[in-house]
Amino acid sequence: MTVEFFSLENYKTILYFKLKAKSTPIQTLLCNDKELASIYKDGSFLTIYLSPKDYHRVHIPANGKLMKTLHVPGRLFSVADHAVECIDNLYSKNERLVCHFKEHDNHFSVIFVGAINVSSIETQWKGEVSPPMPKKLISTKYGNKNIKFNKGDEIGMFKSGSTVILLFTENIELSNSLKMNQSIRVGKKIGKIN
Repeated sequence: MTVEFFSLENYKTILYFKLKAKSTPIQTLLCNDKELASIYKDGSFLTIYLSPKDYHRVHIPANGKLMKTLHVPGRLFSVADHAVECIDNLYSKNERLVCHFKEHDNHFSVIFVGAINVSSIETQWKGEVSPPMPKKLISTKYGNKNIKFNKGDEIGMFKSGSTVILLFTENIELSNSLKMNQSIRVGKKIGKIN
């Protein structure tokens, strides 16, 4: 797994990801969900690329209760470096599942980004997540269902390589030991709650 780290920036009230010299509006990544986008104002994020040879299970980075998911239809472009560099807004064009969690006043999201040759995404609470049909957004609220996970619990998996994006609010301090294009393993400390 390779990690990419950048800060979110507030630019003319629109939050952008700086991804390999490309910018992606966070609202676009979150399918124009203004409430979710505003939560991550001044926050940070990690992009974790999972190559086909990598471990494809996704573990939650902190304790959290599932509040909401957005299943966003889209393309299945490759998420390899060359594609990310060539295709503007690639992560917001590909099919993705945004999973928003909360623990006390701390919010974070785990975004499963689909890619070419990824046959499906599975989650612990729903099983296999099929592409939305017809091609429209499916927003599901889970706040009253009490679906909770402890830090390190498996929350889902890909059937092949892809990308996971972790969004954090400003009270999360990412580890200084994280470096661009660094390989990481399950259980590696990526940050702490201030």
